[in-house]
Amino acid sequence: MILHYIFLSTVKDELEEKAREEAKKKAKKKLEASGKEKREDGKNRRKHPPQKSDETVKPDAKVNMTDFESRIQKNAKGYLQGYNAQAVATEDQVIAAFDVVNDANDYHQLKPMLDQAQENLSMLKSPSKTILADAGYCSESNLEYLESRKDIDGLISTRKEKEMRKKGTASPSKRRSRRYSAMDKKLRRPVERYIYGFRKRIIEPVFGQMKQCHGFSGFLLRGLEKVRGEFGLWCSAHNILKLYIKNLGKGAITA
Repeated sequence: MILHYIFLSTVKDELEEKAREEAKKKAKKKLEASGKEKREDGKNRRKHPPQKSDETVKPDAKVNMTDFESRIQKNAKGYLQGYNAQAVATEDQVIAAFDVVNDANDYHQLKPMLDQAQENLSMLKSPSKTILADAGYCSESNLEYLESRKDIDGLISTRKEKEMRKKGTASPSKRRSRRYSAMDKKLRRPVERYIYGFRKRIIEPVFGQMKQCHGFSGFLLRGLEKVRGEFGLWCSAHNILKLYIKNLGKGAITA
């Protein structure tokens, strides 16, 4: 009975934590919708005071009984219970940074992944100064961050890949910010559009080779830290194979 009580208490704590997270997300969306953030002219657009968020656990709330830290993730086939694996690769498809999070989107991953990659590549004489990212990383805060970084040239898609491939696609909505419009205009230039086309040749094959060639169909461990360590082993094995193939015929690789 003691173990059963402890298990139920853990489930209850997890449901309450998820309820608090949902309440925070809803409160943030309300603040953004009401225009609390200042406009570019410095005036405050908020008209109504924010309401107190509801942190109570709903009767239909659910939690994964196998892995409390996993979350529902959306993929090309639908939805699954799991984690969000992140990776930054060089033009040679060598992984320069990796991480595993349980966020359902990539909005908050651009800055930490970029910082990690630049730290790992700091020993190189000519570190990469061009960043290519898909529409999943496109947000106002990420565009503002890249705008403040004068040492790198960031190209983030403002639309989905299939929309980018269409010729003569209409310009983004007028409701979008100046930064969205500037990035969209930047990607319409022939040179920048050509450079951005290399993204799918760099990072997409990394995950494809892991899944299709090496048999990585899913994580075997449970818990965010363990899953992060497991993915780190996969990334290390991928890099070792890439370096071996690149140096094949040039002599043995020594440590």
